[in-house]
Amino acid sequence: MNQQEAETDLLTPIPLGATAAAIVSAALGCLTLSTTYRTIAQSQLLSGKKIEIAVWPPYQSWVGSYPIHQLVGFSVWLGTWLLLYLAWRQRDVSLRPTIAVFFGLLFLATAMAWRPIGEPISHAIVQALAIR
Repeated sequence: MNQQEAETDLLTPIPLGATAAAIVSAALGCLTLSTTYRTIAQSQLLSGKKIEIAVWPPYQSWVGSYPIHQLVGFSVWLGTWLLLYLAWRQRDVSLRPTIAVFFGLLFLATAMAWRPIGEPISHAIVQALAIR
């Protein structure tokens, strides 16, 4: 390989679909964590049963609902990443809208921690899922 071929090879664009899939799925996982935390805290059904269904990590039932929303957040992150990776791996996805979606989802995840925003949303989720 000569110098010109090496420079051409370095300048060849690579598809950024896998990168975009990782970025979007990470932010969606964060939003799921904050939403699940608020929803479990507001649900009387899950709050009363959280010791019985909190089985991960093993023999650590004293942590309450923590494993529940961690498992849901991890599952959403991994599932979203897998689906988006398979859909976008060979596509050249623009990173500008991807970064905008990333920061938008992170903003929503942070806003869910604020009680005036998080409680009405989690209350609506509890009502919609009928897990009162």
